[in-house]
Amino acid sequence: MKAPAANRRGRTAVRPEHKDDSSFDGTSGNTLRIRLPDRYTVRKNSWTMAPQAQSEQIVTLTHGTPYGVDMEFTHDEIMFALSGDSAWEQITQRKIEPAIAGLISKVESDILTARTPEVYQLTGTAAAIIGTGGDTSAIGLARAKLNQQACPKDFHNVQLDSITMATIVNGQKGIFNPQAEVSKAYLEGFYGRGYGADWYENERTYSHSNQTDADVTWDVDDAARIAAYTDAAGLSTLNFDAMGAAGPSVGSVFTITGLFDVHPETKQQYPHLKQFTVTAVGTIAGNQGEISFSPTIRVGGPLQNCTIAGGIASLEDNATTLFGAASGVYRQNLYYHRDAFVVVNAAPPVLDSSEKCMVKRKESLAFRVWMDSDIVNSKLLLRLDTVFGSLTARPDWACRLSN
Repeated sequence: MKAPAANRRGRTAVRPEHKDDSSFDGTSGNTLRIRLPDRYTVRKNSWTMAPQAQSEQIVTLTHGTPYGVDMEFTHDEIMFALSGDSAWEQITQRKIEPAIAGLISKVESDILTARTPEVYQLTGTAAAIIGTGGDTSAIGLARAKLNQQACPKDFHNVQLDSITMATIVNGQKGIFNPQAEVSKAYLEGFYGRGYGADWYENERTYSHSNQTDADVTWDVDDAARIAAYTDAAGLSTLNFDAMGAAGPSVGSVFTITGLFDVHPETKQQYPHLKQFTVTAVGTIAGNQGEISFSPTIRVGGPLQNCTIAGGIASLEDNATTLFGAASGVYRQNLYYHRDAFVVVNAAPPVLDSSEKCMVKRKESLAFRVWMDSDIVNSKLLLRLDTVFGSLTARPDWACRLSN
């Protein structure tokens, strides 16, 4: 699918265009399979071949969340306000287009709210708006994180709420920048491009809330799972203690002492700790319980994504650090590659028995427009329907920009 036209002042740059499963056509079936590239270990100082089994990963997108807007036009509106040869044009311009704009706004909000917590990389300082005092290093560090995960350097995008954008514009006003961008910032109040990415202003970006009693440091307490660890299965659930009564919120980002990030291809250790995001919280009793997280911990094999001195056994009793403070609320904007996220869209089918049922397209998005009459009350009924699905296909190609 083609991407919708981007509006830097309000439209997300998450694009519904990645279709790796040719069997999906938007009407037959409700799943889309996304194939991720293989990862391999590299042989060195040996002429002996060591064939590796294929480890292609497939993530599945369920395409099936319906959205719609329902309208009715009264007898008087039909006769006077919407009468004449241009009635359909009036309905389209005055009613349908604003309804579609509101519908897309809701879809964007839902996608950002659902997908951002799945991004485990994060830069920024808790409770400090990016750009304060001219400090925009969080954006440069986010770009660096994508580079460190072998992300292509094209098609990078930034989503910023207006307060963050305004703070950056104000903080950068005394710094030399390309004249076109300085003029845009002065005249329009926003930047259009910087740090290798196209910038978009979007009030729908996600805000994350930490639990009210969440302790920001906890400890790994799961000797059994650690002892049973294999590189193939990895670890995506662990028991922790000293967490507080409620544990962390889903979407909270944390690090584990001693567990360092690595280059996805060379497996060379980076100087920073691997970041994780909470995906599920089990029952917490006595400040102890199971936490599921992403990415899966793997310290060896072709899918290795972190390393720890002393091997996986040394993970037991290591302390964790949660981003932010108890009860903290943090706006979390995004720096990401276009292919980090997948969005698909289709219109429901046109029904044969309906004379005024059609599919309309706006900015490459498909909607079913269905009109019918209420003969009892002399009304015109109109409904807009569409279907959306989304997933985070490459979370390592995205990074939260937290305030």
